[in-house]
Amino acid sequence: MNQKLIFLDIDGTLVAAMAEPSALAAKAIQGARGNGHKVFLCTGRNMPIIGSDILSVGFDGIIASAGLRGRALRFFPLISGRHGGSIRLSMHLPC
Repeated sequence: MNQKLIFLDIDGTLVAAMAEPSALAAKAIQGARGNGHKVFLCTGRNMPIIGSDILSVGFDGIIASAGLRGRALRFFPLISGRHGGSIRLSMHLPC
């Protein structure tokens, strides 16, 4: 099987306007990850306004703020913690 990288927007793709992700969407994302694919959020939202209901679905990383902050790409890989939580690292890559 070839591993795929899947990028999902939030508004209008993962959720309807200001709604929570559906159980079906969460199940599909977890199924893709369970099959070895990597699933990322790619959104114009900045990190503080991405709700915990969306983050709790489980993603391999996040590209937030449409990916740009000044002239640097911002990518937030999610690293699993020892207690089941996640740590967000902000990586700035020059454009």
